[in-house]
Amino acid sequence: MDYFLILYFLAGALEDFFVTLNWRYVAKEKPFSAAFFSFLAMVVNMAVVYNILTALDSTRSVLAIIVFSLGIATGTFLAMKFNPDFKAIFSTKRRTKKPATVIATPNEKPLLSPVPEKTYVS
Repeated sequence: MDYFLILYFLAGALEDFFVTLNWRYVAKEKPFSAAFFSFLAMVVNMAVVYNILTALDSTRSVLAIIVFSLGIATGTFLAMKFNPDFKAIFSTKRRTKKPATVIATPNEKPLLSPVPEKTYVS
């Protein structure tokens, strides 16, 4: 297998990862982040299209477009699983866990639960 297929797959994944993050930032009304990821996505996309049109023959171009499209699908999946909350990722605050509360109903033994619902403490 030629290395160009792997590169087109990775480029497709990266390009659509950027596009999906762009859409998420547009939905959150964050214009700077949306514009930044839109720029990155278009740079990758135009570089790949230029390379396919100028460097590959007709039979390899079709295969490259299919592999690039598979990479785009993968990039969408990965970006939807990615949490783009960079403030939380790079925060210097320590996250503390909430202590579990002891709950018990009148006729049961106490249970440990992080989220109490209609509790009776005995």
